[in-house]
Amino acid sequence: MDTLRDRLGLTKKPNPTPRDDPFYGVDTPSSALDKYAPGAIIRSREVRIADFPDFDAHKVKVWQLAVRSTTPHGKSQVFVATVIRPPNATGDKIVTQCPKTDSCNPKCRTSYILRQGTPGLTAGYSEQIFMEGFLDRGYIICVPDYEGQRDSFGSGYDAAYCTLDSMRAVLKFGQTLKLAEPSAVKIIGWGYSGGAIAIGWAAQMLDIYAPELSQNVVGWSMGGVPVDLRSVALSVNDTIASGLIIGVVQGLANSYPKLQKWINDNTTDDGKKIFATATGQCFKSFMWENFRKDVLGLVKGSNDGTLFTVKGNPLDDKLLTEMTSRNKMGALCDTDNRAVPRKPMYIYQGIKDYVVPIATVDALVAKWAKKGTTIEYAKDTKALHVGLVFKGHAQNVKWIEDRFEGRPNPADKYSQRKEALVTIDASDIRSDESKEFLGEKRCKTIEKHYDVNYADKPNKPFFYT
Repeated sequence: MDTLRDRLGLTKKPNPTPRDDPFYGVDTPSSALDKYAPGAIIRSREVRIADFPDFDAHKVKVWQLAVRSTTPHGKSQVFVATVIRPPNATGDKIVTQCPKTDSCNPKCRTSYILRQGTPGLTAGYSEQIFMEGFLDRGYIICVPDYEGQRDSFGSGYDAAYCTLDSMRAVLKFGQTLKLAEPSAVKIIGWGYSGGAIAIGWAAQMLDIYAPELSQNVVGWSMGGVPVDLRSVALSVNDTIASGLIIGVVQGLANSYPKLQKWINDNTTDDGKKIFATATGQCFKSFMWENFRKDVLGLVKGSNDGTLFTVKGNPLDDKLLTEMTSRNKMGALCDTDNRAVPRKPMYIYQGIKDYVVPIATVDALVAKWAKKGTTIEYAKDTKALHVGLVFKGHAQNVKWIEDRFEGRPNPADKYSQRKEALVTIDASDIRSDESKEFLGEKRCKTIEKHYDVNYADKPNKPFFYT
């Protein structure tokens, strides 16, 4: 019988980082992967997930799959997906949970963080507490490292392709997972904040990149949606979340070599050091380093120094404009009608979220709804960026359950769109309605994690991300 120290991974040799673990294939050349089709499982292994209070890791079965996917340039790449099967799995319902990775370094990948024996054993808890409501219902969960082989934070195409290929791979892994017949398996994608980039892009690329999955996907849920990276950058500049600008620009550069060359050619010595932090460390490090900094050099009288050598707003540079435009969610359907999501969507967004401007989400919802997407859109009046993922989770799980069970979708009664203005009181994880649905134990776990780590701590740079 495992001791508590065993279950926390404290008695074993630490896992090698992805760069030092051959399973990940971090440095695998594209040509070596070309023989595999997108979504093919290159290799698999059974692992153990980190254990925490109220998360029964020893009761679930967990595998990691190294999967072939595609880069924005049409080349082959490999990424890892973590698949979790609860003991009560029904075998016909899968939640693809896209995490808030928000980093551009292999050692920050969620598959590495979730695995038992990884140093920094509490890092995965902020994802695992959201799994419990799904596992309790017998849903299998797939968590893809959707930033891909190059850790391309902010890249919509990488995120879409890896997310969709993780769905293909899980269906191929059906015998091990004891899945129902492929045509009977239902899949719903969910993601918040950085994870919403993956979900929104997967939704719009489904019929273009993986049309055969249309028989399986029955919905998409996302919140805190970074629709427009340029708008996000302008919103967070000179705030506690300024580091996101560095992370996203470097993440895009990981996928687009010409942007890496631009960084090398158009940054000061200080700028080069800060971008190096983003490639060498994880989210918290580059957020702290850029805490309340005028990263874009737009604040008159700022004493933060200059990171870029270009004049004016660096976002106005031709190449950066090209990058942010190419990775703007919803833009593709202006020229390709296949990019209009055809599966029901639940989108929840805080009006006071000042990482993601609410106007950009309003515009996305209006555009997709006008083109025929069925959207239930909940706009919260009180929650900030981080708060809503906690406080709105019960509503999120309920919407997902309703779609799996084929219950009537409220948005169907309207013209492709139902918009609701809600308050924390209506959607709060502390509410009686939430406790009745998720269970008091699960709600208290989420509430405690939020209160201890985030509530009333506005000086933490990761509070709003």
